[in-house]
Amino acid sequence: MKKMTFGELADRLEGAGARFKAELPEALAEAGEMVKLDAQSRIGHYQPGWKQLKQETQDERVRLGYSANDPLLRSGELRDAIAVRVAENVVAVGVGGDMAVIARAQEYGTAYIPPRPFLRPAMLETLPQTGRVIAAALKRAIRGG
Repeated sequence: MKKMTFGELADRLEGAGARFKAELPEALAEAGEMVKLDAQSRIGHYQPGWKQLKQETQDERVRLGYSANDPLLRSGELRDAIAVRVAENVVAVGVGGDMAVIARAQEYGTAYIPPRPFLRPAMLETLPQTGRVIAAALKRAIRGG
């Protein structure tokens, strides 16, 4: 590692903020995609703590032409509705539109549906990876490129 004076370090850090601000949206988008892919992979597969679908639910799914026992998965619409949005210094991963009501009911449960969270566990599971993505962007900004 090349030694530098305090003056050189100060000069490098002075520009780091602007460089980091320029790199941050791409890093946030990459981190958001990691969370999205993890959340999508949970749909259709039992996760720790999820209750088994009731037999009447399985029978209804079959009657409607879906597989009997793939939790949260029917047409794939919920899985495909998971989206990433980056604005300013924030990334949001979630479900909007018509599927938002269904996603909320599944994530938190209702009086009739037990909770089957898929977004929150995805965020927690990918936190080490997403942290590394953001840290790498900061390191590049400090190094000057």
